[in-house]
Amino acid sequence: MASEALEFAKGTLTTGAQPAIVRKLLQDKFGTNLMGKNLINIKQTLQGKSQEEWEATAEYLQKLKKWFRAALYAVAEEDFAEEKSKLLTQYGKMVAAYFEEN
Repeated sequence: MASEALEFAKGTLTTGAQPAIVRKLLQDKFGTNLMGKNLINIKQTLQGKSQEEWEATAEYLQKLKKWFRAALYAVAEEDFAEEKSKLLTQYGKMVAAYFEEN
């Protein structure tokens, strides 16, 4: 691909043009047949996020989701343990009182 065509593609994608339209313009103006996927990759590169950064972000969000889920389970487990302790204390006294009467 000619450097003029690449600069044209970068310029139009930077201003927000759709990759499909840029592809058609490149074909008409420069005779360059560039796949839409390649134009999308160029657009992502221009926006400043590399594939590694996106993967790292996705991985971080997955870890955050697991941590959040674990935290919720821990809180629920703690609440359950408190309720269980209260019930055992309450019913334990009732059972002990029953045996004292009989």
